[in-house]
Amino acid sequence: MANELILRLSTSRAQLLRVTERVRDEAIERELQLLARFDGLLTQLHARVRAERRRLQGLARQARGLPLEGYDDLTAKEVVAALEGLSEAERAAVEAHERATKNRKTVLRALARAA
Repeated sequence: MANELILRLSTSRAQLLRVTERVRDEAIERELQLLARFDGLLTQLHARVRAERRRLQGLARQARGLPLEGYDDLTAKEVVAALEGLSEAERAAVEAHERATKNRKTVLRALARAA
């Protein structure tokens, strides 16, 4: 009788462990699916934010009359290199903005030479 009870308890314990493992595995799988879904949503959101940022930067650039995209992030060397392809009016807009913001001597000298 005791052996039979021990056997039943062992069987019940083994079944309980299998059920517990299956429930745990299912919960982990659901969490992984949710994480994948959220990752996809975050990726889409990030792409939308980047696109909107580019759009707003373009509008701001137009409003300021700056002909160079991302001007405020360009190094002086990059600005100087880009001056060659600009019209006189565009160079004037760059000069006005440069004087009002960073006032970089390298850029201002290059603008003076280009005039």
